[in-house]
Amino acid sequence: MFKRVAVDVGYVDVKALASSGERITFPSVIAPEEEDLALDDALRARRSHQRVMIEKPGSSQEAWLFGRAALIAPGAVRPWAEEASSREGYDVLVMAALASLIRVATLETVDVDLVLGLPLGVYGVQREKLRESLKGREAFVNVNDRVPMRLRIASVLVLPQAIGAYYAAVLNPDGSMRVDLVKRPTGVIDVGGRTTDYFVMQRDEGGLRPVKALSGSLDTGTIGVYEALRRRAQAATGHMIDNLRVEAALRDQDGILLDMGREVDLKPWLQEEARAAARQIANELRVAWGKHLAGLGSVLLAGGGALLMGEYLKPLHPALSVVDDPVYANAAGFLAARAMAA
Repeated sequence: MFKRVAVDVGYVDVKALASSGERITFPSVIAPEEEDLALDDALRARRSHQRVMIEKPGSSQEAWLFGRAALIAPGAVRPWAEEASSREGYDVLVMAALASLIRVATLETVDVDLVLGLPLGVYGVQREKLRESLKGREAFVNVNDRVPMRLRIASVLVLPQAIGAYYAAVLNPDGSMRVDLVKRPTGVIDVGGRTTDYFVMQRDEGGLRPVKALSGSLDTGTIGVYEALRRRAQAATGHMIDNLRVEAALRDQDGILLDMGREVDLKPWLQEEARAAARQIANELRVAWGKHLAGLGSVLLAGGGALLMGEYLKPLHPALSVVDDPVYANAAGFLAARAMAA
């Protein structure tokens, strides 16, 4: 079997999309699973629906919880390092995403054409190392006790993350271009978890290309909002608050953080901190784009942060709009770009 899959491994969330249309998103968090099947049987408990078993050639089998299941688990970590290829657990997130999207009826080998992204600020120096770290990787993988499969990453294409959002807007799924959307300079803002990428695309005699001097990454994203909430909750309760507890409260508890029997409502603070983060992003972009900001025909806003900060970023430019399906925009654009290159 052959599958083409785009996996957008963000600091906060993993977003994955297959060319056949299947999609999945989950928090970029993993935790080692310590099984106690006897206890599960006694309590008639069902296993987590976000559990992956990975066995690499020559290695023993490893069991991991991922996503929401890992958020509340002991030993939960968010894989992070300055270089993506050095992140402990990055490959677990990728394998979990692939195995969640792909189903097999019997044990078989699945060759994957994998498309990944990196922030613009590190793309040039890290893309080859990331590609080489995953190309040819093989493992027997089983998600949620489904039929296991042998995943083999046959090829890896690494693209700048934010470029995916632009391709998603201007390319059709078959790789053909929507000419009406590429006639004028367009700014793209991708608000991610750890960073905000930005660039300007325009036509010149050489064709359609990003303007290097107007492209880069800001060290601001949604995780900064979560950290601000953590500090405020800590001040309100007088207790140490873990950042993953804040994230779990926002995702699964309607914004209510439980602390020693007390309910702390994070929602009012969330809007205040999102507005402050958006203001910081807008001010930095006004400096980065300078006089060129006025000459943009449109500004596309994408990324998970677009849902949180989109309303507060609108004053940056009158033609700013949130792209369709902003969470999956990069992954969708990766697939369209891969189709165009094929």
